[in-house]
Amino acid sequence: MTNMPIITSAAIITTDKCTAACQECCFLCNPNNQNMLTLEQMKSFIDEIKDNIPTVGLIVFTGGEATLLGKKLFEVIKYATINGLKTRIVTNGWWAKNKKSADRMVGSLVDAGLSEINFSTGDNHQEWIDINTIINGCIASMERRLLTVVSIEAFDGAIFSMSDFFNDDRVKKIYEGLENKQDLQVIASPWVSINKLKNFTHATVKTDSAIEGCDSVLSYIGMDEKGEVTACCGITQKKIFEMNLSKLYPDLTIKEMIDKRATDLLKIWIWVDGPKFIYDTIINFDSSLKKNKALIHTCQYCIEIYRNRKLQKSILKYLDERNTLNILNRYYLKLYYQNKTKET
Repeated sequence: MTNMPIITSAAIITTDKCTAACQECCFLCNPNNQNMLTLEQMKSFIDEIKDNIPTVGLIVFTGGEATLLGKKLFEVIKYATINGLKTRIVTNGWWAKNKKSADRMVGSLVDAGLSEINFSTGDNHQEWIDINTIINGCIASMERRLLTVVSIEAFDGAIFSMSDFFNDDRVKKIYEGLENKQDLQVIASPWVSINKLKNFTHATVKTDSAIEGCDSVLSYIGMDEKGEVTACCGITQKKIFEMNLSKLYPDLTIKEMIDKRATDLLKIWIWVDGPKFIYDTIINFDSSLKKNKALIHTCQYCIEIYRNRKLQKSILKYLDERNTLNILNRYYLKLYYQNKTKET
């Protein structure tokens, strides 16, 4: 049994530049940003992952808008592929304005070895990228039998929904012709307010509170658009200093960063129980703390845990020897069952 969670995928945030400027973009991306990784930086990250974390089988390329890298994206996908790794890109699909441009981009991605494409859409994205553009991209990728995932913003009062996507005649036609229906997957993704410019509510939307723990905090590794190693894929990770491993451990290798992260008690607790559980536990533990009722998403609870100084002081008081041992015992129990599951 391994003594820490297994990392099966890694992410590269290729750029913070985007063709859209959604007001509540969780990664604060827009067309004016200019940070973009070089091909050498991405290859070097893949090399270190392959050499030191053999359990990783998938590299995710995201942003910003990853396709703004142009030929560099095709080259790094090919590089990951020839090194035995599956690849996924996350895109807003801006490049699929017509069938010809959609076919050209998808063809280049598939020729490079891409395994999966994820399209992001919904009310906020569609202020910048028309749904017809997304559908062009989906049709092109499904025609090439590329695993296609569509992530649709979900919040109370959202105009565009999953049913709107599936009810489109073009989607119906291509979906009916798929030999494997799993080649198209559509998911509802809770859209929350990060910059507080809008007040999104979710009474009619299921939000994931990670009540059984947030696996990504110990099972994820990534590199951001500045070449810094990150410990989280969450929507608030840019706002949490402790999720930037390059800043926490500036003189360590990626493997050493991962080993060091596995000794971080708060991250262990988040992995075991999840940010919402921790938040509720500390609120109940310290009656002087006032509950923030605006929190609804796992990542919002996480940022509250890390940035609310009063809450952090109460967390330190709570983590006495008995509670710490209890957390560590459950950590090894969860680790044991995860390893047993992988063995079977």
